[in-house]
Amino acid sequence: MHTVQIKNIVLNKGIPKICVPFTGKTKEEIEAELIESKKHNIDIIEWRIDCFKDFYNEEKVLDIVKKIYYGINEKVLLVTFRTLQEGGTAEIDQNEYVHLYENLISSGCVDMIDLEYSLDYNNLEKLIKLAHEMNVKVVISHHNFLTTESSDIVEEKLVNMQTMDADIVKIAVMPHNKNDVLNFMNTIYEVQQAQINCPVVGIAMGEVGEISRICGEYYQSAITFASMKNQSAPGQIPVDELFSLMTKLHAYIG
Repeated sequence: MHTVQIKNIVLNKGIPKICVPFTGKTKEEIEAELIESKKHNIDIIEWRIDCFKDFYNEEKVLDIVKKIYYGINEKVLLVTFRTLQEGGTAEIDQNEYVHLYENLISSGCVDMIDLEYSLDYNNLEKLIKLAHEMNVKVVISHHNFLTTESSDIVEEKLVNMQTMDADIVKIAVMPHNKNDVLNFMNTIYEVQQAQINCPVVGIAMGEVGEISRICGEYYQSAITFASMKNQSAPGQIPVDELFSLMTKLHAYIG
């Protein structure tokens, strides 16, 4: 498997890395999440900027990203603005989206960024180039909150994301039954074996897809998302419970 190192973690090696989103609406709520995060086994903190009520205020955004970055010590910081069409909580003009990310990347207080696959190609290219110049890793992601796309479509999207020079590719789908989950996990595994040369994150959302958040090591999904108090996507498992389950599973398959 192809690995990527960010600070002290190596993606695609051993147990999938646990990422916990900060979804606070205010500075005070985010500060409380920062304090709470120190009590748990977490590898990556994701700041979901679309949840922050003042995301349009450049000064406030930069103040908080610095507070999180220096407050999480050696944990990795991933920043994400999830748009409404991909399950986020706010909408943003594409030019503002690009400007927001340019500021975050240039702040020197970001380890990873999440960019949506649906973004205009020229803007994707611009942000990826800037990120790599600043030694920031890029996740290109796609989320479908309605259904589980066919294996061919999942494969096509993952391959296309990789050709855009992504460091990590991510796809999340909404299964309707166990067969959807099994087929999706098998697709993630098979595509990695044949075509992908970077870490892949594959998530089946919702209650029926919870197993995908636990057994990523088995089908080679590099990151799994957990919750502290608030979920940022359906099916997220409390972080301590998830850590325990994955540790036990690793003892059998590691």
